[in-house]
Amino acid sequence: LMYASDYPHEDFDDPSAINELAFLTEEEKEGILGKNAEEVFGV
Repeated sequence: LMYASDYPHEDFDDPSAINELAFLTEEEKEGILGKNAEEVFGV
């Protein structure tokens, strides 16, 4: 089961802000932005 919710949080962090996180590898960034879900759900 994969689930996430930030409701009712009305402001948000722009997904492109992940590019500012130098401590993450490119592979980790790709996973966070959707690759992990693609692999889990086979899409």
